Amino acid sequence: MCGKLFLSIKVKRVAEARVVWKNLTLRAERLTYLPRNAPVEPKNLYTMNSDGSDLKIVTQVPDGFIQFGSPEWSADGKQITFDAANGGTETSHVMVINADGTNLRDLGMGCMPSFSGDGKRMVFSQPGKGVVMMNSDGTQRETIDRRAWGIQWSPDGKHIAYGKSGRFTILDPDTGEKRELLVGDQASGYRYVYWNFGWSHDSRSICAKARNRKTNQEEVIVANIDSAEGFKVLQSGVPGISYDITWGPENKNVLFAMQNPSHKGPQLYLSSRENPAAPKLLPGQPLDQKIYDCAWSPDGKKIVFSGQLFPQAIDWPPSESQSSPPALIKP
Repeated sequence: MCGKLFLSIKVKRVAEARVVWKNLTLRAERLTYLPRNAPVEPKNLYTMNSDGSDLKIVTQVPDGFIQFGSPEWSADGKQITFDAANGGTETSHVMVINADGTNLRDLGMGCMPSFSGDGKRMVFSQPGKGVVMMNSDGTQRETIDRRAWGIQWSPDGKHIAYGKSGRFTILDPDTGEKRELLVGDQASGYRYVYWNFGWSHDSRSICAKARNRKTNQEEVIVANIDSAEGFKVLQSGVPGISYDITWGPENKNVLFAMQNPSHKGPQLYLSSRENPAAPKLLPGQPLDQKIYDCAWSPDGKKIVFSGQLFPQAIDWPPSESQSSPPALIKP
């Protein structure tokens, strides 16, 4: 339990007050404090059950990189792909790891990767190349569209969606046929549609973050790939929503990271497709983490996310190797 000590002085006119603490005694079974120069906690890739149980670290930021994100599951749930970088996307590499944290592989340049339905191929974005396809071992790279950015393969493997000129293009990978996802007023109503959008598990809908042309506000929108009637705005004007969006079981909710004002960092929030309202915190998620991008497993049982512990308090009194706490609480 944390306690706070306040000194309050009330005056009716201009006044001056000086206080000297003669004696201050603190008693507790354990005292901790946060050092002035607390080290930055490492960023980890985690998996957990959908109810928050069985939290596990899959991997830390791979050696040679300083950051990672954009995790996605393979269709069978046995592998996770993500990107790792040393700064901008021009330094990003596509990484693949088994869901149990074994067999990490670096597949070369690229970011925001996505598996095909059979797991044999992948698509991703790469500066200077646009959106690219390759085998899941990193071989036989082929540019799909040099002017596009942000690409995701549908879970059933029948469609590929990517962003181009602020809009969505749907590609049939077998025939090469292309078409626009948003048409008419839906298309003209948005200035930009962001990357890291999410396919529903039934491969019929896409959810994305977009910027409204008239209001300039960011919105979370849903569109069906086979019917304009399925279009819906789930959130509008809610600040701090991550670009990385994923669908929950039965395609009734979408999940994303968003700044939690009472948490001093981002956490996972749910938004209902059937009853759009204010986003709700995902129950069971770890509260000692700043949580970033995320993905729900195809079977709906697990969630993968990148997270970072808040700076950790240490025991009082400090050891010789640790910095002392502020002078106001020295004994």
